[in-house]
Amino acid sequence: MSKVPRRRGYGLLLVVLAVGGCGGDDAESADTGATDTGAGDPVEITIDISETGVDAPERPRIELGSEVSLVFSSFEQGDAHLHGYDVWSPVGPDAENRIDFVADAPGIFLVELEENLLYLTELVVQ
Repeated sequence: MSKVPRRRGYGLLLVVLAVGGCGGDDAESADTGATDTGAGDPVEITIDISETGVDAPERPRIELGSEVSLVFSSFEQGDAHLHGYDVWSPVGPDAENRIDFVADAPGIFLVELEENLLYLTELVVQ
């Protein structure tokens, strides 16, 4: 009966664990429909609110520490709210229509039109 030296057994275990851990982010991206932003690049996300619905990216990924601009166009007056960061912006044909912030807190953050409780998107900050 031959014995495998312990050192070789541990090395094989490390190789299996390293190979098994590769590619996890790709599967997660595919499952959520999220898009990745560049490393620390300024990010601009456009959200269009019309009579027929909302046109916005679904769960965009933002790198922690990035400067982010949420740019809104809306056919009606209201207040856009980014939960978690607790920042607001008036939206509408005659309003400022943007929220600028630094993504300095990790997590998933809801963006909604507050008065209507209208879901606009969720930001994934990591």
